[in-house]
This record gives sequence, structure tokens and C-alpha cells, in this order.
Amino acid sequence: MLQLLQKLSITTTGKHEKLLNVIKHPVTQYLPVNSRIIGMECPVELKDYVVAASDDTTLVFVVGAMAHGKISKDYTEDYISVSS
Repeated sequence: MLQLLQKLSITTTGKHEKLLNVIKHPVTQYLPVNSRIIGMECPVELKDYVVAASDDTTLVFVVGAMAHGKISKDYTEDYISVSS
């Protein structure tokens, strides 16, 4: 995480492929059209959640990685958590 915040991206050591990079707001411009955006908060069984989703919808899971605050509910449709 430190490397991501300092260099704004993380690459592999051998092939120099990007693994993670920081993106600018609004993040919704990077998401697939007709996707269901799920923030991570309340505990659910993730496998059951995914199986219950429609096959014609792309699931986008938003994982918060901030010291304070929560993921914006402005663009998320649901909030779930994989652990209490």
C-alpha cells in the first residue's frame, strides 16, 4: 500500500505489468456499463451473494482502503461484508 500511495501504481518485478494503480474521480467512469456496484460493509456469505446475482450483470466490488470514513454511497447499489 505504501508503494501504491507513493508511486501511484504497483507493477510486477519481471514483466513490469501494472497490478494496481490510483485512479481519479469519478471512479464510475472506469466501471463497465450495466454493472452492479457493491460496497463492502455488512456480513454476507460472498459465494451465495454472487450465485444469486443475475448472469447478465457485471459485479463490481468496491473495497475501501482509507484510514477514516467509508466508501461513498453515491454510486454503490449495495453494501456487504465478508466478515464481521
